[in-house]
Amino acid sequence: MRSVNPLVSIIIPVYNVEPYLRRCVNSVLLQTYKNLEVILVDDGSTDDSGRICDACQKQDSRVKVIHQPNQSLGAARNAGFKIAEGEYIGFVDSDDYIDLNMIEALLEACLKTDSEIAVCAVNRELLDDTEIILYTTTEEAIYTPQQAIKELCLDQVISFSVCNKLFSKKIIGGEFPVSEVSEDIAFVTDCILNATKIVHIGNQAYYHYCQRHGSLTELSDAFDKKVYSELQQRKKFVKKVKKAFPELGGKANIEMLMFIRYRLNFVYDIQHKLNQTCLHRVLRMTIPYIIQIKFLKNSMYRDCVYMWLALFKLTLKRMFNA
Repeated sequence: MRSVNPLVSIIIPVYNVEPYLRRCVNSVLLQTYKNLEVILVDDGSTDDSGRICDACQKQDSRVKVIHQPNQSLGAARNAGFKIAEGEYIGFVDSDDYIDLNMIEALLEACLKTDSEIAVCAVNRELLDDTEIILYTTTEEAIYTPQQAIKELCLDQVISFSVCNKLFSKKIIGGEFPVSEVSEDIAFVTDCILNATKIVHIGNQAYYHYCQRHGSLTELSDAFDKKVYSELQQRKKFVKKVKKAFPELGGKANIEMLMFIRYRLNFVYDIQHKLNQTCLHRVLRMTIPYIIQIKFLKNSMYRDCVYMWLALFKLTLKRMFNA
């Protein structure tokens, strides 16, 4: 029998986010829906984040704190999930924040429509104070798993992020990959495949994704590893889609092309921040995927090829001018 006032567990992985952490935690503790469990997982922070976690626990009995050696975002989320007691699970990144009625709105949508996953739009806040509303619909929409996977492929209404969603605990069958970047991809895909209904609540952008300095994209030595991990996760996604819904295989391949085009464009824009070795690795990584889905003779495929050739030309120019 479903609870009238179910406990909701919100898991917040924490790593060196001292300037942003209190804003994040307060946005969860001050929710209009009060039956919450807030789990802060300090993943080996070297700044004051761990002490802030402990202070939050002393101030509010709903807060639980885990301190662990630094591992990864996926490992921190897994640690939080292992002790979560809620019937519903949500995730918030510790440098982001949420509107005060987000949990109430998502939970209400789940209960009203008998859905296991609820989704809201995202407000992306950029460094120049520009705001972009992403993953929105004009009105509430309910999807079957197949329809939701199709939307994942299109990347317009439903994203791979776990943070703008509320999950029924009963459909969470696996853990986050602990040694991968883009760990959300596998988790969200598996949850959708385990669900019967997914509801998007409309155009309310309750989740605030905040861009900040010090991101992985600024670290040349790590960037190519990030791209490789993202490619691997998306390759697994394509395989899962083709197995579950063979008729969506073409759309899954297009999603891969969309990602490659996005990444190559991004690399081109920030190439001055990346060393030559990193550029070479990104080119080597992406070309097998472009060749693999070369039968998609559409404008997106041509864009990928042209962008790859432009990057190749640029790397040659840098090599001979060095």
